[in-house]
Amino acid sequence: MTTGSTHAKSPIATKIIKQPLPSYFPNEFVLGLIPKEQHFDRLSQMLRTTLERLNTTKPVDDDAIHRMTTLIHKSMTTRGRVYHSMQHVFDISKEMHDPEIVLSALFHDVVYYSIDKQFLPEQLEVLKPYLLDMAAEEAAASSSSAGGKDANVDAERQRQQQEMPSLSQTSLKEPVIEMVVKMYGFPVGVPLPKFGTNEFLSALVAVLALKDFLQWDHLIRIAACIEATIPFRGTDANGKNPMDRLYDRLQPLCEGKSDDWIITTVEKGVTTANWDLGSFNSHDRHYFLDSTWKLMPEGRPALMREDCPMSEYIEEFRSLLVRSKKMPVPIIFQCFRNFPTKDEMEAKRRHTYENLGFVGEYGKVRLLQLLVLKEFAELMGEDPATLPMRPLLRMDMPISRESVTDESLSAIEKEIRITLVEGRRTSFSWDPAATHLGALLLDALGMDGISRALEVANQQESDSQGLLKSLPSGLVMTLAACFGSVLPDRVEGIMKVPEKLGIMAQ
Repeated sequence: MTTGSTHAKSPIATKIIKQPLPSYFPNEFVLGLIPKEQHFDRLSQMLRTTLERLNTTKPVDDDAIHRMTTLIHKSMTTRGRVYHSMQHVFDISKEMHDPEIVLSALFHDVVYYSIDKQFLPEQLEVLKPYLLDMAAEEAAASSSSAGGKDANVDAERQRQQQEMPSLSQTSLKEPVIEMVVKMYGFPVGVPLPKFGTNEFLSALVAVLALKDFLQWDHLIRIAACIEATIPFRGTDANGKNPMDRLYDRLQPLCEGKSDDWIITTVEKGVTTANWDLGSFNSHDRHYFLDSTWKLMPEGRPALMREDCPMSEYIEEFRSLLVRSKKMPVPIIFQCFRNFPTKDEMEAKRRHTYENLGFVGEYGKVRLLQLLVLKEFAELMGEDPATLPMRPLLRMDMPISRESVTDESLSAIEKEIRITLVEGRRTSFSWDPAATHLGALLLDALGMDGISRALEVANQQESDSQGLLKSLPSGLVMTLAACFGSVLPDRVEGIMKVPEKLGIMAQ
């Protein structure tokens, strides 16, 4: 059944457990961020409480809870994780009440090979018996754990990273491994595909960590829920969407189970996947903004460096505008046999388009801000490929806070300006929450003027200074004065910029 089916909503959906918030969801959890120092204990409590709600095959002792907590926590707190972190797990699980879905959420991003670039010792302890040629990975994990670094190990690991990990043929002797391999349709004995491997390996870790305590039915459902979180997949040549295909692959794995049981399993996967990407259709604009900004350094790690140059920022914000326009919204959310309903899916997509539209307009102001700074720096004789961006982003500028109520501003312009002046909910080391230069540009140009200025910047020849010349002279003078406060050792060169543009100080 393809997405958008007009069949009645499946009655099987009622079998997904919907109970009041369990004890591990106190008020402060529902309301927002959990302090990092509380993450480990909160995760441990969630694991214990969730497993207690399932009929475990044997008691789950404290040591087992600690091992699983350590595995998940260390996996989600590596240096490269910003979005795919413990807070993401807490965010998406705060309204999950079905224990199988909660466990899936806890494990679904444990392995993120494309970000982490290696396996942690805790991951290797679980996966090593089933993966090929892990000598370099094991040595790298050991070296990292000991705080050391070996050039030969690094070189070998870089070679291996050009290929994804491979499952050994003998791994299929382990029943839960065979189950996951067949469910995902992945090959063994050859490098795993780059798309979907994070979820596949996370599912392997989950079922291997839980197999001594949970019945087979629970393990299948947890693996299926994690499979459903593989993002941005469309329909195949037969018109089947990803959840239809998951249903097909589950059938031979679920001999003796009713079709209703398999349908419920897929619907649990749909629920998990749609919570995983729930920031896209969130009515909380700042939650979507924060999620978008957290993804930036995961895709462009250079942003995490204190000396990251402005050229990297410009490329990232150009990419942001492309992503906001070309995001494949119709395939973000999962659907199976009218679950969610057609109306619910349309609402999700509508809110997603609204959020992406806002980010696109806000991103235009931010990109123009960066291009203005770049052109100014070039006139000073600086190289955008080496000039650190962070000090300039922290630059304070005088602004009026009153025009947020200006009747001349459209609703979206007002919202953008409030965000520029008051800031996003979260400030990051690579990008402060507020940007006064962005607000000044919006005040001076409006959104139509912002778009025209970006066209000038994109069409002008290198070193033509057409962008700065198109700005109000008073704004350029203000910018020069503020530049001098951030780079006091370059004041002489900074104050010559207006003169080079033909602007005389008043």
